[in-house]
Amino acid sequence: MSAAMTTRRRTSAVKRARPRAVRTVRIGPLLTINEVAGTRAALDRMLAGGGARADARGLESIDTAGLQLLLAAARAAQERGLKLRLEGGQRLVRGAAEALGLAAQLTAAVELST
Repeated sequence: MSAAMTTRRRTSAVKRARPRAVRTVRIGPLLTINEVAGTRAALDRMLAGGGARADARGLESIDTAGLQLLLAAARAAQERGLKLRLEGGQRLVRGAAEALGLAAQLTAAVELST
């Protein structure tokens, strides 16, 4: 078997072995500056897979970096024709948004559901 043929077979095997699309990302219990990097990677994977739902029912704490991350994810979702849906954690997220003067942006960008 030629080297080119072997390479083609490996390439097509790699193309078929795609990871399952992530539709929902679980957020919490903390969404603070220490956790945003890992959460951002998960949100990016979710959006790339066509998902736009974040489960924040276990959220206990959010800071400015966490709120910024949610707004950035919402913007990225909008660029893909989606709207980020946040399930749970509304009180905390809204409180943080109001304290930072970002309540209007949050309401416009993120669908908050119970």
